[in-house]
Amino acid sequence: MWNWKRATTFKGWRQHSDPSRDQAFFTVHKLRGKTLVQAVGGNGISYNLGHRRNGVRIWGWPGEKPFYGERAHYCDGNTFKRHRLLNDMRMSSCAMSGGASGGPWLSKRTSKDLGYVFGVTSRASISGPRYVLSTPFNNSVRNLLNDIGK
Repeated sequence: MWNWKRATTFKGWRQHSDPSRDQAFFTVHKLRGKTLVQAVGGNGISYNLGHRRNGVRIWGWPGEKPFYGERAHYCDGNTFKRHRLLNDMRMSSCAMSGGASGGPWLSKRTSKDLGYVFGVTSRASISGPRYVLSTPFNNSVRNLLNDIGK
C-alpha cells in the first residue's frame, strides 16, 4: 500500500468544477526504499500535442451499464476536437460509461499499454451516442505538475 504525500489540482476545478481544469497530481512516499514508478512502472506525460492524435489508447474503469467497474477497459482510435468553441477532445469510437473518469489518454505509445499521457477522461456525453471527453494537457498542466515537485 502506498501512502500519499502531497496532492494538488486547479483552483478552477476546486471552486467551479471547470471541466477544462479537471486534472490533478499526487505524490506518494517511498515504500521499502522504492518509488511507485520504480516498483510498478509508469507512463510519461506530454503537453501541447493538440486535439488531433492518431493511435490513441484511452483507459478507464467504467461502472455504469453495460460495465460493472470491476476491471479496466480501453478504446483505441483517433482523437479530434469536439466543438470549435470548446477545448474538449473526443474519440468517436469510445463508448465507456460513468466511472471512466481519470483514465489516461495515451499518445506516442511505446507498447500496447504504455505511452505518454496527454489528457485524462473528465466526463462522458449525456445524450446521443456515448463517448468520453478530455482536455488536452497544456503548459498550465505542466506548471501544476512542476509545482507539486517543489
